Amino acid sequence: MPKWKIKDLFWVSPASEGSESAGTALDVDVVLDESTRAPQVDQVLSMLRDVEGVVGSIAIANAGDVIGSDLPRMFDSVAMETLAMRLSQLRAALASADKPLKTAAFRYENHALYISQLNCGLIGVLAELRTREPALEMAARLVGQRLEATLERASRA
Repeated sequence: MPKWKIKDLFWVSPASEGSESAGTALDVDVVLDESTRAPQVDQVLSMLRDVEGVVGSIAIANAGDVIGSDLPRMFDSVAMETLAMRLSQLRAALASADKPLKTAAFRYENHALYISQLNCGLIGVLAELRTREPALEMAARLVGQRLEATLERASRA
């Protein structure tokens, strides 16, 4: 069984470039144009930085597309798209289990990637290991609700 490393979620190796496939949609599929989605979603995601130790976050649609990001600028669009697709694939693979993915944490050296399932997709939060998980889970739940409300309003407009 292969071991997962956070860097493998961000960077594509030459052997895996052509093997990306779309995840399975769950309840809601988000389709917004670039001009309306990024600023609103990024603003909602930035609220997660109120939790001590949070480095940044990303919102991913069920289809594997990046909805918005509050990750540091060192994460370029290619890295975010790769992360989004891989997390979407992971969610789709775990959806067939007895208990579908609701939350998960991937720890690597001094950081962790926390994932929360939403109706519209996933929220991924990159945080330092010192971050208190209960506080992060509560904040992710609240931000997830605001994110879904923001996306619903934007899709109606």
